[in-house]
Amino acid sequence: MAPAVEAAQLLPVYEGRGLVWLLLTKNEAAIADFQRMHELACASGQPHQEGISLCHLAFAYSHTHPDDQRIEHYAQEAQHLAQRLGDANILAPSFTALGSVAVNRRNVEEAERHFAASLQISRREGYNDALPRTLRYLSSLAYWQGHFLPAIHRAQEGVTVARALHDGFHELHCLAFLSLACWSQGDYPQAFRITHEVVTKAHERHNRFFLRRIKNHLGWFSRELGAVSRAAELDHESTDLGRTHGIANVWISALINLGLDYLALGQPTRAWSYLAPTLDRVVREAFGSHRWRWQMRILTGLAELSFTTGEYEQALRYVEAGLQEAQATTSQKYVALGWTLRGKIIAQLGDTDTAGVELQRAFSLAEQLQSPSLLYPIAYDLGYWYETAGKEREAAVLYGKAKATIEQMATAVEDEALRSTFLQSALVQEMHERAARLGG
Repeated sequence: MAPAVEAAQLLPVYEGRGLVWLLLTKNEAAIADFQRMHELACASGQPHQEGISLCHLAFAYSHTHPDDQRIEHYAQEAQHLAQRLGDANILAPSFTALGSVAVNRRNVEEAERHFAASLQISRREGYNDALPRTLRYLSSLAYWQGHFLPAIHRAQEGVTVARALHDGFHELHCLAFLSLACWSQGDYPQAFRITHEVVTKAHERHNRFFLRRIKNHLGWFSRELGAVSRAAELDHESTDLGRTHGIANVWISALINLGLDYLALGQPTRAWSYLAPTLDRVVREAFGSHRWRWQMRILTGLAELSFTTGEYEQALRYVEAGLQEAQATTSQKYVALGWTLRGKIIAQLGDTDTAGVELQRAFSLAEQLQSPSLLYPIAYDLGYWYETAGKEREAAVLYGKAKATIEQMATAVEDEALRSTFLQSALVQEMHERAARLGG
């Protein structure tokens, strides 16, 4: 068989099989097939396929070795080839790959520029293959920045395009971020429906990553509604599955969740046993964009834990470090949480005026973000600060805001038992008691 004919037959085989390996979370096998595709494209003089294989290699490495320098090398090589050929079908995914590198390095502005360039090329040229991946990244960035409605729109478009392309891998990714954004927006029924859809599709597609990851989502949802014991059960399952199958992202996310679960259950020593060692591991090992996201979450959790145990100076150090990560990446939810914690810590250290400033700006940001599960605890904390300052009228207004948000959340929860658990949770009960004392 002539080399050109052999290449014409084998290139789509290697490409297609590599994409299937990605869907099955067999990333090393995917890398091997994309490498064969690249070698064959180079040997047979097919520069378009060479460029596509470089983009595939960049993305496959980003899932397995997110800090590997080869990701940027492959993306830049693909971009240079695309510019030489004038090939938009290579140029768009190369920009997306470079955006993923920028996200890993927590350079959010640079990442957004790359993703916007990819999106513009894809829309202008009518080239859809790179769209689901680009929209997935844009949705995740919008989610972390607290722009939940844009995150929903990006994820919805990503799901639609992925289905049209039969791209099951990015359909699952976009659905996962869609569920998180819907939850943060307060659309709990939709978040649960999408989450269960991911479970069903992941089972059908034998995707081990999403079968494990989605338990983390459900654990987080449960904890936010006060079902903390159920959250811990789900997170223990996810930890065991992630460890058994060697899926580090799932495993570490679940360990962080468990630390927060045990903190919510009033077990600070056990919470520390999960959070502190995991922070050391995250700092020491390479996890791409997960590093700064996990560091931010863990540092905030350790700050809350230290505050709970009365170690206020240590709590302040943790919260400052967490805020540094949150502000550098415009992760607005964690900026609001950091300001809240800093206000509460500073109040305990005796500077009540500065504490009030911190709590007030945390509340202002939470109002902008309009995430109910974030808003009502911050409204309560600011109300409590006003009450201790002798400003009962202002405290009553804040408690009223918290109560209204709680009612909004409870109305949105379709499961009657879960709704009851939420309304009987400790923070909700405490807030109602304080509001009642002020006539609210």
